[in-house]
Amino acid sequence: MFASKIGFAQDIKISGTITDAVTNEPVNGASITVKGTLVGTTTNNNGKFELAVAKLKLPFTIVVSSISYEEKEIQIDNSSQIVNLS
Repeated sequence: MFASKIGFAQDIKISGTITDAVTNEPVNGASITVKGTLVGTTTNNNGKFELAVAKLKLPFTIVVSSISYEEKEIQIDNSSQIVNLS
């Protein structure tokens, strides 16, 4: 599961949790990046992450990847979007 909250200002902050679709366990060390940029972060031991992006307009795409998991691309369209990853 991926949950995100985005502000309306130029600086956008995305936060959420990445979990395994089968076990529902948090995914530690997953990479979250803004597609086409060098901006990114990783999840902590609880599968949680925060990513601050400056001067980026909606919509944009984030890429979630981790060893042993299929890479997922998620389009961020609005300021309060929840996306389920499976």
